Parts: sequence; structure tokens; C-alpha cells
Amino acid sequence: MTRSILSMVLALGAFCAAGEPAKPFPLWDGKETAAQYAARVGLPQTMTLQIKDGVTLELTLIPAAKFVMGSPATEEDREDSGRMNEKQHNVTLTKPFYIAKFEVTQAQYEALIGKNPSQMKGPKGPVTNVTWDDAMHFCKVLSEKTKKSVTLPTESQWEWACRAGTTTAFNTGPTITAKQAHLHFQKGSVTQYLREVGSYPPNAFGVYDMHGNVREWCLDFRGEYDGADKVDPVGSNELKACRGGEWGSPPKWARSAFRLASLKDGAAWDKGFRVIVLVE
Repeated sequence: MTRSILSMVLALGAFCAAGEPAKPFPLWDGKETAAQYAARVGLPQTMTLQIKDGVTLELTLIPAAKFVMGSPATEEDREDSGRMNEKQHNVTLTKPFYIAKFEVTQAQYEALIGKNPSQMKGPKGPVTNVTWDDAMHFCKVLSEKTKKSVTLPTESQWEWACRAGTTTAFNTGPTITAKQAHLHFQKGSVTQYLREVGSYPPNAFGVYDMHGNVREWCLDFRGEYDGADKVDPVGSNELKACRGGEWGSPPKWARSAFRLASLKDGAAWDKGFRVIVLVE
């Protein structure tokens, strides 16, 4: 074979390889750990983003998966009517993603944005009193700084990361205790305050405080579930979902499937956020 023909063959081979569609990510098999899934798909299990000298943000890989979103009719305290219903439906997330192990802290927010809007101060506590636009601005600035695709989780991404393979009301099982989450377990006046992130055990995917501490902004809000199967769903609505409950919530308002919605400018003392990084 002449040199010119050989060059053409090699060039054609390279073109064909480049033109091949990317292979889809395999879905989580329901038995493997997050670390085993990461090894299977050839991705690091964790990621660290540098915000500023001495200030970082840690994330962990959440597998691509098919799971049942919402709650069964037998789940106590479920919402089964209206636009915030919990009607069960199959959701397929075709790509893994990295989610912050902890809610964004006041130290992280101040290091990146230059201010701390929280009413209850504490560098290791979650930042609060932020609007949805504030949270998205944080994502935008961090994306530009790190060259990563940083954003808020969709409702389905949030619920899957919270459940971590569980199908019960909480990722701890059918119930949750004061040793497992920062919620309001006693009747009467609320006397609790924010806790430092990571003060309670993580779920099976290594994510902390998905139940309690502060409510967390999501990227979208899809309104009433129709029960149909969904693939990578992203809703569009002026209302945005807030998930996970907060330190003043009773446990029923912090279940994995429980949904609240808020206007984008609805900053509050009990509302924060965590970020995700998309896998390209």
C-alpha cells in the first residue's frame, strides 16, 4: 500500500470514529454501590471544585438510573392531589451527574459572591435567604471559574440523589429520627436553629442533609404529575420546586417525595441550595 493510500485509510478511520454517536451511559443496576458504578463507567467517584484558596466544594457521582419518582398510595402523609401531587411514575435519568455532598455553605457563598445574606450566621452553616436567581448566579460564576457545567438539580435529579436507591418515605427507611436529620420532631414552638452541614450521617450515595436543615432550590417545577413515564424531565414554570424540608419542618414535610413550590424571588431564612455538575 502506498503512503498516500495509507494516509487516506487512516484519515477515513479517524473520521468514522469521530463521527460515531457517543455510547449511552449504562444505568445503575440496583445492587452496586456508587463507587462500583463509577468504576464501571470510568468516571471519578468524587470531584472537588476550587472556589478560593482554602475554600472548596466537594461533589459525589450519582449514577444514571431508572427509578420510581413520587410516593405510593400507602405512604403516610403523602400529597395525592393538586399541582404538587406525588403520583408515582417512572423516570429515567440517562446521564450520571455530580451533586454537592453538602448544601452550599455561607463560607463558600461569601468566598465566591462576596457577601453573606444569611440571617443566622455561621461559616459552616448552609447559606440562606437566597432567591432562585441568587442560586443560579452562584452556579454561573462557579461555572465560569471552574470551566464546569454547574447548575441546580432538577426535581427528578434531586429526588434520585435523595433516595439513593430507596423506595421508602425517607432514605433512612419508613421513618426518620433526630439522630438522622435536623428536623422539628417535638410539638409546640420551634426552638431549633441551623446546624453545620454534614452534622448527620450521609445516605447510601454519600450525600448529606437531604432531609432537613434547609429547603433546597431545584432548577425546575413541573406542576402536577400525570403518571406517564419520563426521560430526563425538565419542567418550565415561574414556580420552582423546593425540596427536603428544613429545621422547622415536621418529618412529613421532608419525605423524599414531598414537594413545595416557591416563586423565584422567594428568599427565606429556611431556604438554601446545593449544586450539581453535569457530565458532558
